[in-house]
Formats: sequence, structure tokens, C-alpha cells
Amino acid sequence: MKATAPAADARGADRLACALLWLARLPFLEEEGLAALLGVDGFMAQKALASLREAGWTDWIIPTSPELDPRRFYYLTEGGVHALARAMGASREDIESRYTVGRRELLARVARLETAAAVNAFFADIAEVIRGDEEVSLEEARSLPWTRYPGGRWCPPGVEAYGSLRSGCWQAPFFVAWDRAGAPMAHRRMRVAGWYAYLLSEENAWGVEGLPPILVACPGEREATQWALAVESSADRRGIAPLALYIGTASEVFGLGGLGAVWRRPDGRRRATLADRLRWVSEVPRQVGVEPSLPLVPVEPCQPRPRRRGLREWARQAAADPGSLKPGERLAVLALSTSTTQKELLEWVGHHPFLSAADLAVLVGLRETGAERLLAGLARLGLVDFAVRPVGGEISPASRHFLTSEGLRLLAARDGVPHRRYGRHGVLAIAGNSTDGEGQRLAGLLRHFEHTIGVNSFVVGLAAEAATFRARGQDHRLVHWLSATEAQEWFRWNGRWWHVWPDARFLYRAKGFDLDVFLEWDRGTMRRRDYLEKFRAYGSFFASRQAGQLPRCRLLVVTTTPAAERRIAEVIQSAAGTAPALLVAHLTTASRLEHAGALGDVWQLADGGGRRTWWR
Repeated sequence: MKATAPAADARGADRLACALLWLARLPFLEEEGLAALLGVDGFMAQKALASLREAGWTDWIIPTSPELDPRRFYYLTEGGVHALARAMGASREDIESRYTVGRRELLARVARLETAAAVNAFFADIAEVIRGDEEVSLEEARSLPWTRYPGGRWCPPGVEAYGSLRSGCWQAPFFVAWDRAGAPMAHRRMRVAGWYAYLLSEENAWGVEGLPPILVACPGEREATQWALAVESSADRRGIAPLALYIGTASEVFGLGGLGAVWRRPDGRRRATLADRLRWVSEVPRQVGVEPSLPLVPVEPCQPRPRRRGLREWARQAAADPGSLKPGERLAVLALSTSTTQKELLEWVGHHPFLSAADLAVLVGLRETGAERLLAGLARLGLVDFAVRPVGGEISPASRHFLTSEGLRLLAARDGVPHRRYGRHGVLAIAGNSTDGEGQRLAGLLRHFEHTIGVNSFVVGLAAEAATFRARGQDHRLVHWLSATEAQEWFRWNGRWWHVWPDARFLYRAKGFDLDVFLEWDRGTMRRRDYLEKFRAYGSFFASRQAGQLPRCRLLVVTTTPAAERRIAEVIQSAAGTAPALLVAHLTTASRLEHAGALGDVWQLADGGGRRTWWR
């Protein structure tokens, strides 16, 4: 199979016109992706990009994202749009209405560069795999508007791209929706609701039976389950059949390829290839438009032109006063002017507020002075703030940081979620009015400040101890840390619903063995019946795990005094009468942790015995 549009065997000026077209279709392509779409090797793609850059028709940015390699991602300049219009025999207005080359669309992709890069890589992989096939070709691959509806509304809202395969006189169109781990479940439900509303509306140019399948690439199985529930429940409410929607995880899509057997129905588990899932038709609605005829009019760069200010130079100057910019411009500037490590710090303080510079230095692997400098830069941009409040008799309390509403807007833009929905339904805690959805979580953590700092200190201390073990050549690592908001789970067991809500949940690797750890940071303020209900819920949760999972589970309870430890042990023994899986619980006191650390022999099982570690 080969990527036929436009002419894979173009030479010289023809190839430059084809490169312009692909950069209009899929802004922020990198060199390898463009090579795959053009059907040439990396050297020829590099040569074409150099010629376009010299003519002032393209420019590039280098992402500062923990998810992307720091290499050049190319886009069309205004001169490039004019050159493409000449090659297609069209006006600039026609180009901007058909492709996402306008400034607003480019800035939206700068803020969501991770998604733009993933979508581009998805299509480039398809083009690479089907190159040379005589039966099937990639007829079209196009990024859709992210800031507006396209003219004619021929696509449903909230999809990132449109593609189509061709085999003879038949074509198989499809839409692509790219999901992000940070997007809340409410956002997935809203996207699905929008697709159903479009399906049943008069604006649907395809007809109810003809709407192309929507391919949803999601981060993992948890999100795949949420998509399936959203699709089925939305169909049930409307009394209609589920959408033609197929789900694949990002690891499957990039591991086996977008054409591979990775796509499954919301109500099924069988995975099928893309060609098997698509609907083959003889024509598509006229609103979709017709791709330019081949070959394009060759474009030949003239003498090098004075270069206008590109996005990098613009962002560098605008970063001095981002508050004066329009919202979309401001988010793009912040995305370009914050470093990779600063973005990591934003994630940490958003998920786990009130971490100090020393805490963050441990988690990110920096010197404390380096963390302080990067945090100061984030504070100057208005993305983080800090609180200074003594804990446990501190004489000189540390500055403990949290995410601002501006920081949340940046992360919401990255994940493609409206910022209010992101704040109200997501898992981040930010500064805001405690009466609205955005500020309630942070206000709650601030009310129980010592408890919050206790949980943070435990996990950060564990990460520091793991680093010490690694320095000695032992395999210890804090792999992942979920906040209380992220860690809570509802589940059904023995005919009723249960709820576990740990203060933290983390994945810890010890000598090649991954442990799923739940932390309860106890202050000795609960009544016995509340303790009993809490630990019965844990017992039911562990009992509901599949065979073989329980040995990897740990429940750690840290309390205030030896007397409190004994009381909790008695409650756990009582709850274990109906939930023997609770015997994975380990108990200790905060004072013991101060002397021996979280990995030391300071833990005791609820049914007694000597002190031991929890990770062996």
C-alpha cells in the first residue's frame, strides 16, 4: 500500500509543493513524519525542508515537553501559505478555510503539541506501512480545526483529524479523536454526547447511517473503559444503537501500528485491523471537499527572503508580559517559554499541592537550588504560588507550592479540555474560590494542612530512600504516585458498592517486584465504627482482586502513638474476620519513621509479630 497524496515520486520543485501541502494538512510535522508521508528517505525530506526554510515558507519550534523529543517540528509561515495557494491554483482564503494554517489554529497546536505530534505520527505510520501496496492507499490525512467548526459542519465536534483510505473506486473515511490521561471522565462523556447530538442533527452531512467511524486513541485501559461506558450509556439514553466508534490504546496504536489489529468496539474485546473496521463507500459528502489534482504546480524558491518573526522569536519577546496577550496567545507563549523540567514541576504541584523546593528536588532529581530557581520562574509567569505555614513546630517554615488558575489553564489547554471543566471535574487542586468547583480541593487540603504535609513527607521521604538504595546498586524506585483524589475507587463486591479512599496510592518497585501500595495517614481522630467501615472496605477491595494480584498489594497505616497503633490493629483484626485479605496491612507510628525511614524494619502486621519491612 502506498501514500498516494500527493505524488510520492515527486522530484525537485514538485516535491516542495507536496511538502507544503503535507505541512498544511498536518501542521508541526517533524522530519521523519514528512519523509514517510512524501514517500522519500530522511535525507530528501531534510533537503526539502531546508529549501522551504531558506525561502521563508516554513519555520519550526522545538518542544519543551516531557513527552516529546527535543527536535524540530515544522509549520507553514504566511509566505508558505501563499506559495501553496499558487501551487494549488487557489486563493489564500481557500487554503485557510480548508487547512489549519491560520494563526489561531497554529497557536492552539503549540499549546497542545503533544496531541498534534501524536496525530501526525499516527498518519505518518500508516503512510510508511502501506507504501508500495498496489491495492490500498492513504488518500487523505488532515488535521481538523481545533478552535472553530469547519464550513458546512461535515465533521462532528471534538475530533482532531480526518483520514481516508482508498482501494480502487472505493474509499473508507474515518475521524480520529486523541484522548489524554489528564482529561476527566466528564470530558469524555461530553465529547460522546456531542457526537451523538451531531449524528442526529440536520447538520450531519453524512446521514445517520453514513457517519464514518470515530477512532479513539486513549492512554490506557482505564480510559478505554470510561469511553466504552460513555458510548453505551449515551446510546441507551437515546434509545439508539451505539456509535460506530472503535477504541485503541496509544501503546497498541504505536506498537502494532494504526493499521494493525488494535481497534475494538465499546461493547467488545475482539481487536480488528483498521481496514476491517472501516466502512467502504463510493463517495463522500461534497462538504468534505476535493483534494488538489496531481501533480501540483511546481514551486521554485526564489532568492532568500527576509524572514519575518517566527513563533519562537514572538514567544520570547511576549513572555516578558504574557498578561497583555489574548488567552490563546498567552497559553502558546507559556507553552513555549517554560522548560521541560518546569512542566514536570507544574504537574507535581498540581497533583500534590504544598510540596517544597526540597521535596520537588527529590521527585524530579534536581539540586534544591535548581528547583528554587525554576519555581521562581514559574511564579513570575503566574503559574504557581506558595504558602508559608509552620508544621510540627518548624522555626523557619518552607515555602510550599500550589498551582494557580493560570497554571491550570495551561495544563487544560495541553489536554484539550475547557479550563472550567478541567478544574471542576479533574484531579488537580488549584487556588480559587472555595465555593466553586475549582478551588474546593485546595481549600480542603489547606484546612488539613498538617495532614497534607504528613502524606507528602512520607512519599517524598520514600522516594529519597529509594534513591539511596539505587546508589548502592539496588533496584528501588517510586514509579508513580496518585493523590487522594486520583486514588479513590468505587467497586462492587458481595452484592453491594464499596468505596476506598486512601490518602495516597503509589506504585513502588523493589528488586524487580512492583507493589501497589495504599497509604493511610492517621491522626487518631476517627471513631471505632468509622475505622471498621474503612478497613472492611479495604478488605473487600483486596478480596475482589484477581488471583495473583494480592501478593503485590500493601496497605500501610501510619498513626500517632503506639496506643493508637494497637487500637487500629484491633479494628483490623475484627474486620479481617469477614475480610481476611486485610492481613496485608502494615502499621507503624510517625515517630518510628523519623528514626528508621519508610523502608526500615518499623512495620508490624495487624495480627502481631515482630517489626519488619513492608516491601519484601
